[in-house]
Amino acid sequence: MKRFLLFILANFVAICAFNQTLIENPKFTANSADNVFITKIELQDTCTVLHFRITDPPGKGFNLPKESFIQVVNGEKLYVNKAEGVEIGGSFVIPESGEIHYQLSFPKIDKSTALIDFGEGETGTWFIYDLELIPQTRNSLFPSEIEGNWFRTDGSMEWVYGLFNGKVIYDSEVYSQTFLSAKDNGYELKAQKGGKVFCIFMKPGFDNQLLIGLEPDKLETFAREPNTRKDFKLADDKGFDLPIIKSGTAIYKGYINGFLPRMGQTGMIYVSQIIENDQKSYLIPINDDGTFEVEIPLSHPHSIYVQITGGMNSIFLEPGKTVFHCIDLSRNSRIFKPNSLLVMGECARINTELQLLDHITSYSYYLLGQTLQGTSNEDFKKLALDTMNQQMESFELFAKNNPLSKKAKEFFQMHIPINAYGGIVSYTRPMLRRGETPPELPDDQFFHFISSDIVNNPLSLVSGGTYDGFTNRLFFADFTRTGWLNT
Repeated sequence: MKRFLLFILANFVAICAFNQTLIENPKFTANSADNVFITKIELQDTCTVLHFRITDPPGKGFNLPKESFIQVVNGEKLYVNKAEGVEIGGSFVIPESGEIHYQLSFPKIDKSTALIDFGEGETGTWFIYDLELIPQTRNSLFPSEIEGNWFRTDGSMEWVYGLFNGKVIYDSEVYSQTFLSAKDNGYELKAQKGGKVFCIFMKPGFDNQLLIGLEPDKLETFAREPNTRKDFKLADDKGFDLPIIKSGTAIYKGYINGFLPRMGQTGMIYVSQIIENDQKSYLIPINDDGTFEVEIPLSHPHSIYVQITGGMNSIFLEPGKTVFHCIDLSRNSRIFKPNSLLVMGECARINTELQLLDHITSYSYYLLGQTLQGTSNEDFKKLALDTMNQQMESFELFAKNNPLSKKAKEFFQMHIPINAYGGIVSYTRPMLRRGETPPELPDDQFFHFISSDIVNNPLSLVSGGTYDGFTNRLFFADFTRTGWLNT
């Protein structure tokens, strides 16, 4: 009898396994969020289950839209109907571990389906395209030893060549017409765009490096990752030109790797207008091949905010200059490295440096205030100013041990204190819901820590939205409008 029951149980398990298909770490064409991973997909007889892993700093919050869906390409949307580990329509916070796991259930789909999309609906920003339920053939037109992005090895961190998907990126241009041939134990790659034609000569080097040049007898060593060296000297290193206000047009252009037209063929740029106390937006038309280009009027150098294919990027621009930005949605580890900003053009250096010190540029005193609700104004001010001093020490130590441009130094000397100033002003006079009682105003000595040498310095404008946010909060606060603030 016992043997018979074991036989029945084994058959039951076998039937369940047969009726359930598992896809581990499914491949995809594009993912708009670099912190969102689908670790498993279950195709069951009654439902489709997606397993998620989200990584981010502890304490960061997210929402799970009720409109989250899966969709067979060109088919109808199938909306989430069950969740484990999170609540549909609710919010969750990243724990101390820095990651969270959960799963979402959707209506069943045909097990012969090859590809599906996942999306968060109209209000979300997470979209993953062409999740493979059946393995697809993905052939590269370039050999693996040359495919990828190539950086100088002199410590400049300069990205010079991008070779992938049959395309060449060089000198802020995308070349789609390419022809590769073997030559002298290496390769010759011809690239054409319109009437412009050039050749790249390549030979494999040591330690996964590549020798590249525009002439066969003048090859330079390149690596897949940028490196920095203390002894690297920036050529013609200059700070920002004064007067800082000098209106002109900046060009923001680039390429989206993994782009599909069904993602939507427009993006948006948001520009803080500090002088006008306003924000302007500009449309980014995206071509079918993933390329884009837009002209943006600027009054002075500062960062803009780019919302494109579900992601948000901060890009530093200057009037009269061009930045080329390559956005990765494929996460091909051979091509794109995590947290790397791929930029070319006249503002490439400062953009790379701001990315290197992202823990400073993106620090949020607002989130600090949210975690310390109920703390007195004086205690919060002390903590914020201590944090500001620690960030300044961290920046100065980095600048001492790494080559940093004068423009980056001027930026951080303004950004670090102004970011703290804005955080303190916001905490003492927070945004209130209708009917809420405002907190007591600080006394007229409270804001004496604000340095006029910082806020009245013309270079403070290069901190862009940070300076705009600080001055906006300051000008519209009750303690300013009542006329008693005297710093």
